[in-house]
Amino acid sequence: MSPVTWSAGDELSAGTTRLFWFEAGAEQGCEIIIGQQDEDISFNLTGGEAGMFAVKSKKMLIKSGHVSGVEANVIAMAKLQAFIDAGSRAVGQTRKRETLFGFSHCKRPQQLSWKKFEYWLISQSVKKCPGMDNIVQLIRDNECYWIVNYLLTHSDEYKSLREIGGRYGLSVSHFRRLSKSALGNTAKVEMCDWRLIRAILDIMGDEQNLTAIAMKHGYASLSHFSGDVKNRFGIPPRDLKKMIHCELLK
Repeated sequence: MSPVTWSAGDELSAGTTRLFWFEAGAEQGCEIIIGQQDEDISFNLTGGEAGMFAVKSKKMLIKSGHVSGVEANVIAMAKLQAFIDAGSRAVGQTRKRETLFGFSHCKRPQQLSWKKFEYWLISQSVKKCPGMDNIVQLIRDNECYWIVNYLLTHSDEYKSLREIGGRYGLSVSHFRRLSKSALGNTAKVEMCDWRLIRAILDIMGDEQNLTAIAMKHGYASLSHFSGDVKNRFGIPPRDLKKMIHCELLK
């Protein structure tokens, strides 16, 4: 990923949430004007200051100086944020007051890549770094976040996609399109993967027999579950359990 430079007078559209890694010019720094209905807000970066910048506003203008940066894929970050929230049991929270922008300091990584953005979001969420509240709120202010949030919340109910989409309030065709955009795959495939991972985690920590675990996670039979495990990992569930236990004991 190669940084792009924006200079005084450059205007960026930000009607939907956009997420950047920014670094201000070393000498002059940069002043950014963020427009809203009633008044404009000025945000200043000192010379060489760098960090992650999220914004959702009708207007974003570089008023003075210049800033270099790269843009993250906000849909991918929204999906990741939904999983982070699910892990911390924050799924299902209500939307908060409107936020126009957020900034969190972040030194330039050795290599700018999508993976670096993902590592940054995970680490910043764990550390609860200053400035993250607004950034996370803006990332969540995205239909893709709420789709993944909803699917994670209902993925263990084993209902048809038609039922799940109907409860979300959309036609099944529109729900499929949004889900595929958010997940990068069909909702059915992703939810089957999540079900398989949940079942495998149960195998590792539960003394129930495999048939009981398969039924618990909505599989029609033990052979159905075993077939999924073999297709994904190349070995049956019992062998997978033994292999993971051996790795943990090393």
